[in-house]
Amino acid sequence: MVTIDEIKSFLGLSGTTSYDGLLTTLEGYVQAEIEAVCDRSFELATYTDEIIDLRMSKFDQQNIPEIDVAKLQAIAFLKHYPIVSGVTLTHQGEELVADEDYLLDSNTGTVRFYTPISDFKDNLTATYQAGYSTVPDSLKLVALEGVRELFEATGTAKQGMGDVTSKRVGDFAVSYDKSASAHRYLEKNKTILAKYQKIEI
Repeated sequence: MVTIDEIKSFLGLSGTTSYDGLLTTLEGYVQAEIEAVCDRSFELATYTDEIIDLRMSKFDQQNIPEIDVAKLQAIAFLKHYPIVSGVTLTHQGEELVADEDYLLDSNTGTVRFYTPISDFKDNLTATYQAGYSTVPDSLKLVALEGVRELFEATGTAKQGMGDVTSKRVGDFAVSYDKSASAHRYLEKNKTILAKYQKIEI
C-alpha cells in the first residue's frame, strides 16, 4: 500500500536502513487491518473463478415511491473493485454477454442482471482484474499514520519517539496519552475509510 521509502520519508528516517525490516512488517500489518475494515483489497490483482452470491433489489427509474412499479432485479457484488479489465462472468458453465445479460458498474463492482439467473450450488462465477495501480493518496496517508503508530509503540527510544510523553514549543505544549488503546489511526481516519468500505444493498 505504501513503499518503504515513503514510510521512511514520513517518519524522518530517510538515509538509514536500520529499521527497514521492522517497517516492512508493520506496513503489512497495517495494510491487512485497513483491508479488513474495508472488506476488500486495494492492490491491482487478478481474481479467478470467484464465486458470486446474488441479491434481489429494485432499481427505480423515477422518484415517486407511491406509484413504484419497479420489478425485483438480480444483482451481485464483485468482492474487489474498481474493475480494471478482463471481466468474464460464467453461469452454469456458460459465459454471459456484457450489456446483454448484465450491466457492470466498474467503480463499485456491482453487477445487475437482465436475464434470469441463479447462484444455486455456486454456479455463478467471475474472473476479472481489479484494484489500484496507484493507491489513492488518502488511503496512503491512513497507512502511513498506522505504521507510525505501531512504530512508536515498539518503544524506539533511539528515534526520540517511543518514550516521548510530551512536547513544548514556546508557550505551546502537547501531551501524549500512552495508555490509550492501540490502533487509534483507524478511529481517527474512519471518515476516510468509510469512503472505501464495501457497501452492499
